[in-house]
Amino acid sequence: MCTVSPTKNCTISSAINKNFIIHGLWPNKIGGQGPFNCDNSTLDMKQLTPILGVMKETWPSCFSPEYDFWNHEYTKHGTCAVKSGLPEYSTQFLYFNTVISLTKSLNLLSVFSQAGIMPSDTKRYTTEHMANAVQNFVGYKPQIVCFNPSYFGEIRICFSKALQPIACPALRSNNACDPTGVFFPTIKYH
Repeated sequence: MCTVSPTKNCTISSAINKNFIIHGLWPNKIGGQGPFNCDNSTLDMKQLTPILGVMKETWPSCFSPEYDFWNHEYTKHGTCAVKSGLPEYSTQFLYFNTVISLTKSLNLLSVFSQAGIMPSDTKRYTTEHMANAVQNFVGYKPQIVCFNPSYFGEIRICFSKALQPIACPALRSNNACDPTGVFFPTIKYH
């Protein structure tokens, strides 16, 4: 999702797929955060050549050049995934391709639509309704993140090392969403 507040909308290319866009895949310790920045490597765009078109559709950046965003996600999180020893993440290409494959398998916009949750700048939905829709599909409640108490921002689905959905830990209290409902704003395309 690309909306932070009613006054700070980003505009994304109409070339992207009409679904949720990717923020990232972050290895975490059970019950904690991190690891982060597991080595000093940076993103090698040559490794991403075979999937660059798909990345531009599914993993665009709203506020910075794509390379900067992808490099940030790789250096902070991907380096740790690559160092995990799991074959799904053994190269930069495999790390990004695995994230894209997971995202495509979820089709969360369709999951929301089937639950009667549609992008709207005027209708509010409870985060419980949103979380239940995702839980009915993946089997576990996700984390629902609000960037502003009134605006839905992200869905975070947690996975095991085997890439199976698992229960997400509770979010910290500084991520309070309005309990009466949040807007699921429409995306502004150019």
